Amino acid sequence: MKFYYYFLAMTIVFFAGTGSHGQTRKNTYRKYEKQKRVKTTKRVKKNNAVYYRYSSLPRRGALVTQIPHNAIVYNHHQSRYYYSSGIWYRPNGRNWIVARPANGIRIKTLPVGHQRIRVRNKSYYYYYGTYYQKRKNDYVVVDGPVDAEVNSIPKGYNEVIVNGEKFYELDGDYYMNTTNDKGEEVLVLIPEPSYKS
Repeated sequence: MKFYYYFLAMTIVFFAGTGSHGQTRKNTYRKYEKQKRVKTTKRVKKNNAVYYRYSSLPRRGALVTQIPHNAIVYNHHQSRYYYSSGIWYRPNGRNWIVARPANGIRIKTLPVGHQRIRVRNKSYYYYYGTYYQKRKNDYVVVDGPVDAEVNSIPKGYNEVIVNGEKFYELDGDYYMNTTNDKGEEVLVLIPEPSYKS
């Protein structure tokens, strides 16, 4: 009889220990999977943060043989631009170049997907590397303000290394990769970085 109770007690201890070990392994696996997913998400986001929003659009500076048939023509100081869905083109022989528009060009409607930016109590509108400000009933192309935080820049930028730090140059504007107050990766427009003497 004593042997029976002893065997029963050992059996209960054995299965209780096995269940506990299995639960521990299960929890550990879930924790690992959660950490792995978080790390993967951050890594992918960081790799694509520079141009991910405009990845399907043409590269700034690209030479194209055709432009959208509904492109609007803008003549500005003896220069001609074609505009369609937030993208600007300049004629180049029989082709066109995806270009930055000249300051002062006015449009009636902002492109779909534009970003509103507030810098030093002034409102700006940003899309595909171009900044606008509202003037009466129009939106005017302007220089980007220093400290503007944008979610992406188009392809066609140059990577610049200054004092061991990487910056992104697009049409003479320089951007630094950082994180905003919401923990989102953004690009900040900065003055041209200089080498320390």
